[in-house]
Amino acid sequence: MTFGPSPARVLPPLPAGDWNDGLAALQANTGQPYFARVSRIAFPAVKNT
Repeated sequence: MTFGPSPARVLPPLPAGDWNDGLAALQANTGQPYFARVSRIAFPAVKNT
C-alpha cells in the first residue's frame, strides 16, 4: 500500500488573514504552488451550534 505526499508538504504557506475558502494553483513558470485567491464566504450548509 502506498500513500501520496501529505497536503501540508505540498501546499504553499497559508496566507494571513481571516479566510475560509482558498484556491491553490501552480505557477506556470516555476511549477511552485501558491494561493491564487482566498476569501471569506458563508457556507449555507454549515451552522454554528
